[in-house]
Amino acid sequence: MIVAIGLAVDETLMRFVECAAESDIAVRVVDLAELVIGDWRFELSAEESAELRYAGKIVNLHSADSFFCRIIDLSSEHFFAPHARRWQALTAALGYWLDIVPSRVANRCDRCAHNSSKPLHETILQKMGFDIPESLTSCARTELVKFVHAGPAISKAICGVRADCITVEEGDFEDFEPANGPVHLQRQISGADARIHVVGGDLIAQKVVSGNIDYRRGSALDHMEVFTPPPSLRDQLVTATRDLGLAFAGWDFKIEPSGKYWCLEANPMPGYLPYDLRCGGAISRALVAYLST
Repeated sequence: MIVAIGLAVDETLMRFVECAAESDIAVRVVDLAELVIGDWRFELSAEESAELRYAGKIVNLHSADSFFCRIIDLSSEHFFAPHARRWQALTAALGYWLDIVPSRVANRCDRCAHNSSKPLHETILQKMGFDIPESLTSCARTELVKFVHAGPAISKAICGVRADCITVEEGDFEDFEPANGPVHLQRQISGADARIHVVGGDLIAQKVVSGNIDYRRGSALDHMEVFTPPPSLRDQLVTATRDLGLAFAGWDFKIEPSGKYWCLEANPMPGYLPYDLRCGGAISRALVAYLST
């Protein structure tokens, strides 16, 4: 049995569930929004099943099940402290239990958590052998201006919150105050944008040439095409994904006209729906196959 854990309003989660149904694979959905107001028990031993009671039903999770997880802690959305604490307790307990389950999980909680700190994340990926664009994280106006003066640069979110990348110029820091920082800058790379999803040993790679700094904005996503990365990169990505503790990852790259691949990020919980729609469901099918094995 595959168990899909997340929010029923999450279109990516439900895309996975629909794909599994099309393949006649049984999937049980656990909606965190309902579970958080119910009762649950997670045994410290993975040999024992977890018991969930919510929405008038009893659901047991077994160590022999496989799990597709998009676990989102919504405690910050609740101003009523008891509700916030229930979210925190539920997601923490669920994460601990999934950590010891011996079956396949895509993905276990807190794997690749350094993605929430882009400077740390980039350093780790560089040590894994990927080419990473030059970057700077600083509150010092002079250092930020110096970095931009040296060549085209973009500003990116320093944490894991999704945000648009934008180009920056020296004048953008004219009134900058250290209290407004830090700012994370990265050298701008010209070329195609690529998203490569890794599922176990499988790759689904797509790319697009876009005039946008952030290709996810506008219509560029509509023109993404499936392509085959170099074999050496394929092997590197499969190994790196496993070494990061992930069964499933969304890797972002810039590809220079010369063919050089610059690694931007490894996303441990990719919202893959837009990409799946443009490759005929290949990502969902790969996930279903991986978790059904």
